[in-house]
Amino acid sequence: MKPTRSLRWRIQLWHGVFLAAVLAGLGFAAWQYERQKGLQRIDDDLDRRLTVLFDSVPPRQGGRPGGPPPRRGEDGNDGYDRPPRGGPPPHRRGGGRPPELRFSDAERALFKDTHYFTTFNPEGRVLDRSDNSPANLQPPSRGDATTEASGTRTVANRRERFMFMPQGECLLVGCPLDAEQASLRHYALVLAGIESGILLLGLAGGWWMTSRALRPLAAIRATATDISAGRLDRRIDLPRDGSELGELAALLDDTFGKLEASFARQARFTSDAAHELRTPLSVVISQAQMALRGEREPAEYREMFEASLRGAKRMQSLTQALLELARLDNGAVTAARTPCDLAELAEEAISLVSGAAEEHGITIVRDLSPAPCPADSESVLRVIVNLLNNAIAHGGSPVIIATSATADAAILTVTDRGPGIPEKHLPHLFERFYRADESRNRKTGGTGLGLAICKAITDAHGGSLAVASVIGDGTVFTVTLPVE
Repeated sequence: MKPTRSLRWRIQLWHGVFLAAVLAGLGFAAWQYERQKGLQRIDDDLDRRLTVLFDSVPPRQGGRPGGPPPRRGEDGNDGYDRPPRGGPPPHRRGGGRPPELRFSDAERALFKDTHYFTTFNPEGRVLDRSDNSPANLQPPSRGDATTEASGTRTVANRRERFMFMPQGECLLVGCPLDAEQASLRHYALVLAGIESGILLLGLAGGWWMTSRALRPLAAIRATATDISAGRLDRRIDLPRDGSELGELAALLDDTFGKLEASFARQARFTSDAAHELRTPLSVVISQAQMALRGEREPAEYREMFEASLRGAKRMQSLTQALLELARLDNGAVTAARTPCDLAELAEEAISLVSGAAEEHGITIVRDLSPAPCPADSESVLRVIVNLLNNAIAHGGSPVIIATSATADAAILTVTDRGPGIPEKHLPHLFERFYRADESRNRKTGGTGLGLAICKAITDAHGGSLAVASVIGDGTVFTVTLPVE
């Protein structure tokens, strides 16, 4: 089997793709969180340095070019709004221009490493800068500010924070992102390694679980292969643990069992039918061969023809019974139900078998009460006639036929006072071609299919046919048909 056609591989592929997508999403979210946390840490550091520069700018002085004299606020501060915690320093209150934005060595000492600062005048000309400040640094525009006077930008591989003074000057501090990006790359590699491990463990676990879950399918396939090869006795035999495949295996085992029983019945039926047909056919052939061997007297020819006719009639009877069983097996009875009464059908059946009863010296006793039910009257009549003929042929006088009704069933019983049937035969009495007394049945011309036909008809009506017998006291057949 190609891997692309394998259910196991398909499940594993979908499982792997889904797990990889989930891990990729989680990894990206974790990387983004770490990146934002790193940028926030850098921004906080830039804010702190920007605040130092801002605090180092002296208050505005009166008469100096660029603005009105400084004014201390009524609350006693020095005329500047202190920067809020975690944010850029606000701009100076008032409209005066600050003095030249040049800083002392103490402030510059904060920008000797990777951090730098630059101040711009309103026209964008550099007023002051640290030694490590990029030479081609462009002044930020008002449009880059996220608030009225401050903002953050990422230019090339640098992170920068800036603030505009009321007079238009701009303070800018920044730092390169090389270290942060290197840290993020290392974090990404660690994250990828961890997620790769989780993916491999997930794939291995998924493969193990899929193999375990699909193991019953292999057993089912192997059993089905054996059965298709003719080994009908094979079963899956999975433990019934309540799983879907366990229930499926149990259902298939039950189906295989019924299939085996059906094949066995079919084989036995075919064998029995061939055996039953062989005897009368042999009679016909042998009588014809004897007639052709030489000239004979007319009386001998007559005996041969009569023997052939008996054999042909037996084959006809057997063929009709087989066709009737085939029709019942196809459900022909259930399609023709009409309201009828078992008492009326019993009267009609008695009239049909009265000649045979008289010939055998059997008295038929009626005990008939109304027993209405929906049924195929022709088929039910055939059942009653078969039971009466069976009682007349094998039972003893009198034969009692009775009908009755309950709330949900119509009941008919045929009782004879014959020798009875041994208990060992009762479970097999309705099987096809089963004979409790082989010699007596052949003597009476029975096909061994009469009771099987009766059972098939009552089953097709949703009813039942039961037998009870006591040696020396007779036999009772009971037909029960539903009234609904």
